[in-house]
Amino acid sequence: MSNKNDGSSEFAIVFGLIGASALLLIFVFYILGLVLAAVFTVISICAWNKPLQLGQNVVTPEEAQFFVYAGITGACAIPMLAWLSSVLCGFQIHPDAWLHMYVGGYCFGSIGLTMLATNAGMFAPPAVEPVAPTLPAQIAPPPAPKPEPFRFASWEDEERPS
Repeated sequence: MSNKNDGSSEFAIVFGLIGASALLLIFVFYILGLVLAAVFTVISICAWNKPLQLGQNVVTPEEAQFFVYAGITGACAIPMLAWLSSVLCGFQIHPDAWLHMYVGGYCFGSIGLTMLATNAGMFAPPAVEPVAPTLPAQIAPPPAPKPEPFRFASWEDEERPS
C-alpha cells in the first residue's frame, strides 16, 4: 500500500482557503457597497432640490442628481455589457446573476463615477476672487494752524521755550 504523501493535499487546502477568503472578501465589499449606495441615494434624494448640510459637508443638488443618474447609468450599462459579452462569446449567464448585475451596476455607477468626477474636480467649489477690504470713510483732520511768516532772528528776540 502506497501512502502518496507528496504534499498535494496541503497545497489544495491552502488554495481552497485562499479562494474562500477571496470570495468572502468580495462578498463583504459587495454588501458594503450596497449599504453605502443605499444610504447615499437617500441623502441624494433629500438634497435633490436644495442643498443639504451634513456636519461640515454640504451636498448640492448637482452632486445629488449626478450620483443618482450615474447609478442609473451603471445599472443599465453593466447588464448590457454582460449580455453583449455573452452573445459575442457564446456563454450563458445564470438567471440569478441578472439581479446582482443591476444592483452591482448601480453601486459601481453611483459610487465609482461620483468618485471619479470628484477627483477630476467636477464638483470643486467655484474659485472666489479675493475682495480688497473697503476702508471706512475717514474724517479729514482739522486744518493745521497757519504758520507765522518767516523772518530773520534778531538779538532782541526772546528765546522760546522748547
